[in-house]
Amino acid sequence: MLDSVAQTLHTILESWSGVKDCSEEDLETVLTSYRSLRNGCAGSPEFQTSCTANTLLLDDTHKIMTFLLTLENDDAALCVRVGTQFLGNLIVNHSDNQLLVWDKFSSLLKKMLASQDTKLKNFSAMVLYNIMLGHPDLCAPKPHGIDLFATFLKFAVLDSEFGVYATELFLSTPDVFEESYPTLDIECRLKLLEVCHDILLSMPENVAKVDDKKKKEMAKSEPTRKILMSSLKFMVEQLKRRSFLILKTSAHYADSLEPREVSKLIEVVACASSKEPYVTELQSDKSLLIDCTFLLKSIHMAGQAGDNDFSPIHKLSELNLSDKSVASEIEHHPAFGFKASLVRLLGNLCWRHKENQDQVRELDGIPLLLDCCSIDARNPLMIQWVVLAVRNLCENNKENQGVIAALNREGTIDTRMLHDLGLTIHADEKSNKIRIVPLKNK
Repeated sequence: MLDSVAQTLHTILESWSGVKDCSEEDLETVLTSYRSLRNGCAGSPEFQTSCTANTLLLDDTHKIMTFLLTLENDDAALCVRVGTQFLGNLIVNHSDNQLLVWDKFSSLLKKMLASQDTKLKNFSAMVLYNIMLGHPDLCAPKPHGIDLFATFLKFAVLDSEFGVYATELFLSTPDVFEESYPTLDIECRLKLLEVCHDILLSMPENVAKVDDKKKKEMAKSEPTRKILMSSLKFMVEQLKRRSFLILKTSAHYADSLEPREVSKLIEVVACASSKEPYVTELQSDKSLLIDCTFLLKSIHMAGQAGDNDFSPIHKLSELNLSDKSVASEIEHHPAFGFKASLVRLLGNLCWRHKENQDQVRELDGIPLLLDCCSIDARNPLMIQWVVLAVRNLCENNKENQGVIAALNREGTIDTRMLHDLGLTIHADEKSNKIRIVPLKNK
């Protein structure tokens, strides 16, 4: 069957020599031939090997697909799609075939990734991804990696499944992130950071606490889903150099993508700070700790200076929730969640790290954190992150505990916000303790 199909394709190809179009009958024959080849390769290593042993088949397929791509014809487009599916089945779990298809078709497959035909783009991405999965060295920055990474990222921006898979594969390749990031447009950077964040979210909070058997299962099930330490360090440097851009809150600038990139960077680094082995590396970066403390101070002061995008929204009643555009505007502003991410990062940097605990105290970070401890619709879970940060600051640190203990009671706070939540403050004069208790109905 294989030799007969290959000969049929070769005969048709020869008949196309010097012509600019082809008959419907030829296209139907080509389509039927590639369907047979595609189905024959499925689950049959012997058939896969026989296909590449036929020296003319791959060469003829390349010429046929190249010619059909020049035709503005739905039937021709369908033939190219099925031909690409044949290539996809030809390489599955077949290392030698993967290299053969890469050598003969990589340029054509890259060209088809830029096609307006969504299905063809997906099929081409599938073939390239499976080749690179079998031969990760092809992801190296040179000679192809950088350009191919950018192409797949643009595909991932369009929510392509294989675009995301390939991006994850490139992230596990040394030097690709660092060499590619400066050359990417901001939309691709945002997508790349989103993929990094998703990978980190899929990791357990502390891999060091996972037993060896579980680690092996994780590595086997998702071998490509990881963030290299060098990539994280690069993101940290980007954050330190550009974090203060978030303070530019003019409407025109906030609508640009640059502040959103900074917001995504802090989200990724904060998430990494709760994972091993990243937390240990991040804790050793003293300038990161100092920069985050001063940035939190600047954002907090900006929020207190007037009604702006950093001013806390303490009560949901202050929002016009019936107007969905208002809530959406707050959630999609680059400053949304930024302050909470900073607090989260600071708390994790101080986790069981005496030197960093002391550094935050010396920078007057403890009163700053306590002052941030309030409900804020612009920063979900702010109270929880502050409580965790203060807990980490005080763990086995007498000096920091002393700072908290030395705080004086200066009066009764405004409890209207608590009343809205059905709570109130109860002060016990004898024990000098303050508790939050349910509000009694009158």
